Amino acid sequence: MKKAFRFFSFLLAGLMLATPLASCDHGPTYSSLTSPDELVETPITDSLEFAYADDYMNHDFKAEVDSGKTGVVYGEIHLMGVTDGDTISWKSELGTGEASSSLRMNGINTPESTANVQPWGVKASRFASEVLKDCAHYVLVNDIKSGSSDTLGYDRMDNNGTRYMGFLWYQKTEDSPWRLYNLEVVEQGFSENNLTVDSDLGYLDAFLEAGRVATERGLRVPGKVQDPDYDYSTDVVETTIWYVRDHYDELGIDVDSGSSGKRLRITGVVVGMIGDNIILRDIVRSDTDGDGESDADGDYLSIYAYAGYTSSLGSVCSVGDVVRFYCRATKFPKDSETIQLSDLETSSYGDYRFEVVARYGSENWETVIGEGNSIDPITPSEPITTKEELGAYAGLFVTLQVDIRVAQGGEYDENGNWIESGINSYYNEGNSGTTIYAYLHGTRIVCNLRIDHSSYPRLSYLDFAEGETWQATAYLNPYFDNYQLALLNYDASQLFKVN
Repeated sequence: MKKAFRFFSFLLAGLMLATPLASCDHGPTYSSLTSPDELVETPITDSLEFAYADDYMNHDFKAEVDSGKTGVVYGEIHLMGVTDGDTISWKSELGTGEASSSLRMNGINTPESTANVQPWGVKASRFASEVLKDCAHYVLVNDIKSGSSDTLGYDRMDNNGTRYMGFLWYQKTEDSPWRLYNLEVVEQGFSENNLTVDSDLGYLDAFLEAGRVATERGLRVPGKVQDPDYDYSTDVVETTIWYVRDHYDELGIDVDSGSSGKRLRITGVVVGMIGDNIILRDIVRSDTDGDGESDADGDYLSIYAYAGYTSSLGSVCSVGDVVRFYCRATKFPKDSETIQLSDLETSSYGDYRFEVVARYGSENWETVIGEGNSIDPITPSEPITTKEELGAYAGLFVTLQVDIRVAQGGEYDENGNWIESGINSYYNEGNSGTTIYAYLHGTRIVCNLRIDHSSYPRLSYLDFAEGETWQATAYLNPYFDNYQLALLNYDASQLFKVN
């Protein structure tokens, strides 16, 4: 069996071969584990009942939380995507035109798999994606505190005030039982139990028992078990941006298999910044003939390096600086082909420190970045008329013109038919950023503008309007079947309205 399917093959095996649960005063009898990757039986999650099964469709979780309502709030949501093991993006089922929001799960804290990569983090993220994929219904529930000193409830937002807090119930099919995802994560050992107070929801005893059993059984995180697909060694692969792109399967994080990838060391020149995150250009040309070597006619490829929102790299390096750092390669979104760097080592000291190799304008700068390289964007010499021609510039730092357009709101039904919602807009305001819908100037080729919420100064959708033409100097990357320009920290010389 392929490694990519090894983990979830245990799910069916666990259901078929697990020792039957004993009905005695001593509780259930658990089957023995055959692998640290094995999915185990979850009698505690199985037995917890969903109290709002008959009423959830009449409530809007987001609307009730935003209104300041306290006590128990709940409502059906539309799952937009899984960020990692304890965070999802969603929008209200009753308000299909609303922008997506983010939810941080109560009671769990799975290892990191985005800005940082920790043992079991990638597998926790995969578990979430598999379990929550294509469910019939999703419902968020929380018992909202009335004040900071009220312990008979849970916070409505996280400490940053950017993500909702709550419990996620899901129903896989119309006929299957409801399951509390947060509790299931603890019972499977992808997180220690972080629930310490009870509320009117009455979940505490189940979480305490699930955490105790997972620890006693030696499961994953609470059992202090090593992740078999995490590289604990100090081995480092010295590589380049083009090699990461061409050999991702060899180097990168693989969510399907749970592999956390190789630790990489990369050197490049900073051509732009988004918040404290970096658009990095290679200092060697790419391989054009497939022989595994840099070629004189290759491009200087670029890549997005995600350092997170608290790295302060903006105070360490500037546009034009040549930098060297340790990181891993990943794909984001997880089910796309967009490759980026994450898990950056951003410390300014120690063996794995973030280094500025050459400051922009220093004597050795041109020698370090390579002959013919620069921090200037690439501007196509001929008009782009097809999507394939635009794709040739993916992964490059470019200057393009786009026309702001209106997108038709709606979604595809189970038969693949487009169902219009009647809500059309030229933008989508999401939890992590704003998308301005656009076509490549003079064409019908989708090339949206992406404004990350970490960028500064931060532009608003109000700065744009339908029908306007804008010139953008940005990083062009594929986004599912289309392309988008990731806008840099605002600079009037790199983003301006043409008409």
